[in-house]
Amino acid sequence: MLSLERRLRGWTPIAFHGGHEAVIEWADLRDQSFDRPFFSQTLKARSAASNDAIVQSGLSTLSSLDSEPSLDPDVIIAHPSRSGSTLLSLLTAAMHEQSVLVGEPEIVFQLLQANLQRPLEAPDKTLRQLIRALGRRRFGTEQRFVVKLSSRTSHFLALFRRAFPKTPIVWVQREPTEIVESNLRRPRRALAGLDPESVARLALRDVSWAFLAATGFEDANFHVVDYRNLPCAAWTRVAPLMQVQIGEDCLLRMHNVSRTHSHSGEPYLWRTPSPLPKNVQDIVSNTLDPLYEALARRAQL
Repeated sequence: MLSLERRLRGWTPIAFHGGHEAVIEWADLRDQSFDRPFFSQTLKARSAASNDAIVQSGLSTLSSLDSEPSLDPDVIIAHPSRSGSTLLSLLTAAMHEQSVLVGEPEIVFQLLQANLQRPLEAPDKTLRQLIRALGRRRFGTEQRFVVKLSSRTSHFLALFRRAFPKTPIVWVQREPTEIVESNLRRPRRALAGLDPESVARLALRDVSWAFLAATGFEDANFHVVDYRNLPCAAWTRVAPLMQVQIGEDCLLRMHNVSRTHSHSGEPYLWRTPSPLPKNVQDIVSNTLDPLYEALARRAQL
C-alpha cells in the first residue's frame, strides 16, 4: 500500500465508483495546467497526449495523501445552469496568474450520488479530501483555487459547507425564463435526442431542484450574484470575498476573459432569447420566478 501511495503523490482523482468497496481512479496530470473552463477538457487533453494507465485505489488513499501540499478552495461557485457560472469561474481564476480552476468535476457528483445510495462513514471529510486532492500544488507555484460545481452538484451545498466551513459560496443566477430557454434550445448531453416535451419537463425539474437547494441554504457566507451584473461583479463582489486586491494587470486579464464566449473562446455575441411555450412560461412564472426573486433579495441585504 505504501508503494501505491508513493506512486500516487501528485496524481489526480478522476472517477469514483461507490458500492461495498468504493474505488477511486487516479491519473497522472502533473504536466497539465488546470485552467480550462471544464475539468472534462483537462481530462481530454491528458488522454490525447498520454498513454499512461489509470490507477485504482481504495477510499482510504484520499486520507493517506491528504497531507500532500494542497489548496483549499478560495471560492465555491454554484448555479442552476446557463447563468454565467463558467464566465464567473474564468474571471475569478484570472485574478491570479497561478490559479487552479476545476470546473464541474464529474468525480465530485459521482461521490455525492454514491453517498445517497450507500452513505459514507464521514461524507463531509471525504468530500473535503477529494476537493483538496483536485487542488494539489502539482507545480509548487499555485496560489488560488477556484471550484465551480455543476448545477446537479449544487444541490449539496450544505455538505460543501461542512467540508469547508470558511470558504465563500457564490450562487450565480439568471432570470429563470432565460435559463429554461437556453436549456430547451441547447439541451445538455443527457437530454439530447429526446422529444421537446420530455426535454422541457426534465429541464424544468433540474433547474427547479437547483433553485430549491439554494433557496433552502441559509448561510452567512453564501452570496448571490446575478448574470446581469457580470463581468463587473467578479471584481466588485467576488474579489473582496476572496480578499483579493485587483491591480491593473489583473483587471486587464479579467477584461480579456469577458470579451470571449466562456465555452467556446469565440468573440461574445449577444443573442435575444426566444419566447417560451405558454405552458412552460406559466410554470416558470408560478414556481421558479418566486425562488429567483427570493434569492435576489439576499443579494441586496
